[in-house]
Amino acid sequence: MQLIDATTDEHLWAGTYDRELSDIFAVQGEVAAEIAKALEIKLSKGEIEATTKVKTASPIAYQLYMAGYQLLRQRSAEQSIRKAIEYFKKALDEDPRFADCYTGLSIAYGKLGGGSYIPMDESYNLSRKMIEKAIELDQDSSEAHAALGSLLLWDDWKFSDAKRVFEKAIQLNPSDTTARSQYAQLLALERDLKNAIKQIEMAEEYDPLNARVASSKAVILWLSGQKDEAYKSIDYAIQLDPSPRSHFYKLVFLLNEERLDDAEREFDTLGQEWLKEPLLKCLGAYIRAKKGDRDEAVKILNELKSLCERGFASEDHVATVYAGLGEIDDSFEWWEKGVKKHSIYTLCLVYPEKLCFVENHDQEKWRMLRRIANLE
Repeated sequence: MQLIDATTDEHLWAGTYDRELSDIFAVQGEVAAEIAKALEIKLSKGEIEATTKVKTASPIAYQLYMAGYQLLRQRSAEQSIRKAIEYFKKALDEDPRFADCYTGLSIAYGKLGGGSYIPMDESYNLSRKMIEKAIELDQDSSEAHAALGSLLLWDDWKFSDAKRVFEKAIQLNPSDTTARSQYAQLLALERDLKNAIKQIEMAEEYDPLNARVASSKAVILWLSGQKDEAYKSIDYAIQLDPSPRSHFYKLVFLLNEERLDDAEREFDTLGQEWLKEPLLKCLGAYIRAKKGDRDEAVKILNELKSLCERGFASEDHVATVYAGLGEIDDSFEWWEKGVKKHSIYTLCLVYPEKLCFVENHDQEKWRMLRRIANLE
């Protein structure tokens, strides 16, 4: 192992380790401690425990877990998510008590629901079951607490509980970027944008190649009024992960600025892939409605309604299309349905003027929706 300062090419530290693969976690802890000493930094208790804790005695299980983990880092299609699930299950065949695999399964099932590949209720139930098992096996897992916090925040709408769990995850491992990124969005939900930016920048510092962190940063910057920086961050996220889903927030930004032609050009870069994503279909229908193609917009609207009835899409997708069609009362009706089902993106309720497309925002109706959601 060698540590080089890339800016000066200065040699900082070197060490040689010759161990059996079964000792990989012990080696990992030793290397982390040696590097910290060389850099004259002090690792926190949580960081020391995170780097020295033996999570599995099976090298095969660990390799299978890492293969699944890498697939989950992508904003990938259904095939990649299901392949990750396959890896996690194979790892559990090797070590049934490997808690991180249950956390991985929880996240993967959540992604299947988020991508409308399985019904949202099924996605939630599977995610909840897996994360409860993960915490049962390892109560000190920051990854498990981060995943539980996400369920509490986005599905249960238990915001104070989610905050407590995210803070616990960060205490357990300060470099857990998922926990910090989700915690930043929760702070934004509380209108604490200053600390939200602080947390998301720390997450980015720990993991600068994480597209999801870059997207979250873009949203928080957008909400804080830093539009130029928000566009830079979302463009960086697209660069890291050029999948269609990565373009979503850029389209949201453009449409909220009423840059319809720019949004249409951005949408055209997605080809036909957007047809597979309700999240993108609603924006496509919105653009078509605004461009005067009401027939096509209504066609997509009916498809989204059908998906909602079968549990494969969120009510805010339908609400967005109604907004494009200028049918504002219907749009609010579907927002209310989504609030009552906990199926919509809660930041939209707090910042409708920055994330939603309802013209002539009716502030009293938004306040009513926030009261139903216990956000006011």
